[in-house]
Amino acid sequence: MSIRDRVRGRALPTEPVRFWADTGRWAAAATELEEAAAQVQAARARGRVPAETQQRLDDAEAAVEQLEVREFVVRTLTPDDWDLLVGQHPPPEGADPDAQWDPATFFPALLAETVTLTTDDGPESSTADEWAAMFTDGEFTTGEKNTLINTAVRLNTSATLVSTAMGKGSGRTPS
Repeated sequence: MSIRDRVRGRALPTEPVRFWADTGRWAAAATELEEAAAQVQAARARGRVPAETQQRLDDAEAAVEQLEVREFVVRTLTPDDWDLLVGQHPPPEGADPDAQWDPATFFPALLAETVTLTTDDGPESSTADEWAAMFTDGEFTTGEKNTLINTAVRLNTSATLVSTAMGKGSGRTPS
């Protein structure tokens, strides 16, 4: 079997990106978890953790586990599809000479081509116009927006490397 045959048979990389569905509930639950953990740690330092203190921590951990998460899956484009997409969004006139694309149009188009939301009914996607509107309307934080964009750009412009200490044949796992 040739290298080409082996490479041709593999799936292109994908990467999940997860955000809390309700950031307000997450913030409250995270604060409670942090306070409960500190209370248990202080009690351990005194030599005894009362049952109600441990129960508070257990309840806080369970509350965080019950919070809904939105999972997006970012996929890699083929090199030809990537080049086509970049070519459709040239840098605007007067842009930095090193600019590769127009961020205002390229990023929503990139997400439209690479990102799906995992739902009970299957994956859902959005158009470039919908992504642009979601960003403009503040439906995503700047951090969430940047995480999705950076993940999509990274998956399509960088190799997905495997640590030399992982995988079959690495010497760390049985072959």
